[in-house]
Amino acid sequence: MSSIPKESLKNTCSQSVSQAGKLRKELPPRNDELSVMSTLFSKCLCAGPQVKSSPSRIELVALKGIECIALGAVSDEHSAKEQVELTIKTVKLDRIVYVGYLANKELEVIPFDAWKATSSNSDNHIIPLDVGTVIEQLKVQEYDQAIKTLMKMHRSQVQKNQVGLECITLHNIGVVYSLQFNFLKSLSYFEKACQLKQKYFGESHPELAVSLVEAAILNFALQKYTLALSKFDQALHNYQVLSNQAPQVAMILNNVACVHFKQGNPLNALGTFCEASRIQQHALGGSQNPQIDLLHVATTLGNIGYIQLQLKNYDQALAVLEDALLVQQSVLGDDHKTVKDTLNNIEFANAFHS
Repeated sequence: MSSIPKESLKNTCSQSVSQAGKLRKELPPRNDELSVMSTLFSKCLCAGPQVKSSPSRIELVALKGIECIALGAVSDEHSAKEQVELTIKTVKLDRIVYVGYLANKELEVIPFDAWKATSSNSDNHIIPLDVGTVIEQLKVQEYDQAIKTLMKMHRSQVQKNQVGLECITLHNIGVVYSLQFNFLKSLSYFEKACQLKQKYFGESHPELAVSLVEAAILNFALQKYTLALSKFDQALHNYQVLSNQAPQVAMILNNVACVHFKQGNPLNALGTFCEASRIQQHALGGSQNPQIDLLHVATTLGNIGYIQLQLKNYDQALAVLEDALLVQQSVLGDDHKTVKDTLNNIEFANAFHS
């Protein structure tokens, strides 16, 4: 990633702060979660996640991973590993479980809760036993049992030469290990998933990018920053084939900015965070899983505030941190560690801003 010119950085960050201020004025009181989401996404979300379709033929479970790193509280000085652990703690299992099928090397998946809501009255919507077992085990945080079930699924897929499903299962195993904070084991499975996905889907396929991002985040946690950037760059290329404005692009840019910060480049980190935020604002409205996208928006805003605090730009930090807090409280509640970290940063900003 090349450095961002100072003038471009100033313009991009000013736009981000302006958007943050506009967002804060438009948002309703934070205790009205549905209204907050409706305002952000310009649509009513009372009926749940907006989905393109509800596949009746279910053959796989696909687990979302860490995706979007949060820097945390300025006062805590988190290590890279602690920042990834903090991010994992924001994960709610009902928001990362997707179901669907694989056809012609393309995944058709939707959030499990959305599928369940739309298929409850249909006899044609049946979920396989092994997929249902994994979901139930995850819901009660029986991670060891979930891994055993996934391993059994993987062995069956290998025997049946179901290479596409095998790719997804390897990725799922990596996700569950990451939920246990077993980063070395998790990384090994994401790397296996990347190798197999590259052979099956091709080196420029978005599905390969899904596992590349997780592998990159774990390399970040292990302080292998050069390797993390390399994998983020490859994933970014794969997603940009779809659109430079894709939410996935913003997610990766957020993570790249975290690497820049850890490498001692706060100005470059700020510019990259602001570009990620600009893309997120542009993309709001067409989400399969709005609560996850809301958290990504809040994560990036919180990270911008974090860097602004580091640069002693307290007024600008306060503006974006207040917006991040509003979304975080709406989605996570008042007692979540992420919310407390943002409150900590706001207190820090208030202590110094004019």
